[in-house]
Amino acid sequence: MNWRSVLVLVVLSLTWGSSFILIKKSLTGFNPYQMVAIRLSLTGILFLPWTIYRWRKIQWNRWPYLLVVGFVGSLIPFTLYGWGETQVSSSVAGIINALTPIFTMIIGILIFNLRFSSRQLGGILLGLAGAFGLIFLQNQSSTGNSIGFSMLMVIATACYGTSANTVKARLGEMHAVDITAVTFLLTAIPSLVFLLLPANMDHILHDENAHQAMKYVLILVLAGTAMATVLYYYLVQITTAIFASMVSYFMPIVAVLWGSLDGEAIQIQHFLAIGCILAGVYLVQRRPKKVTTE
Repeated sequence: MNWRSVLVLVVLSLTWGSSFILIKKSLTGFNPYQMVAIRLSLTGILFLPWTIYRWRKIQWNRWPYLLVVGFVGSLIPFTLYGWGETQVSSSVAGIINALTPIFTMIIGILIFNLRFSSRQLGGILLGLAGAFGLIFLQNQSSTGNSIGFSMLMVIATACYGTSANTVKARLGEMHAVDITAVTFLLTAIPSLVFLLLPANMDHILHDENAHQAMKYVLILVLAGTAMATVLYYYLVQITTAIFASMVSYFMPIVAVLWGSLDGEAIQIQHFLAIGCILAGVYLVQRRPKKVTTE
């Protein structure tokens, strides 16, 4: 760890932590499906030069796993978060996202035969308790029933956990940027088809609210998706995956700060929930060992 790695960690935390308020602002002009389709399409286009440059070196025979990572790691959770933030504050969305390391561990145990300790089990239970406490708190403070929309984002973190385990178990030998470029290219294809539907094109071209919201989508694409992905893999390369995972601790704090600046109500219970979730993350973040059979 040196000043460069710390600087990258701070920038990455600020960037990803700001994604939730950008999603909220993007939804003022687009529905969740349009916002996600624009986000994936533009990100796929941004990575297209890399894909072309690396075309012969990309391991295309692994396309089923790349497809899983693209859809389960991007398209589905992006959509669930967009849908969820129509009823749930960006602060709560950012806090729920901290469950990702916990669900990475859960999916690894259930599907990829990873060992776990009693300490890690305690971390899983503590993190989930904090998350569900937060969800019920959000439901009580909102005018509508937000439990279902909060659960959509919990499912999204489970998708992220599934994607991370798939990359580790099935795509470990591929270049990290190759994985990113190809998965976004695969999700950009159906996204572009969806955007070219007449109703969506008419909305994008002629709706004034869409024009205002587009700037937030562009920032989300350039900073929160493309640049942040490159920074994350760079951080892993110059430090370790464990150090890079510390971004999970800072993202919720950034999201809550943005939410408070945007007028979202923040209570002491929110910080108690953050404490429970991050304590759970701390307990589970140990490299699990694979079960071996003789």
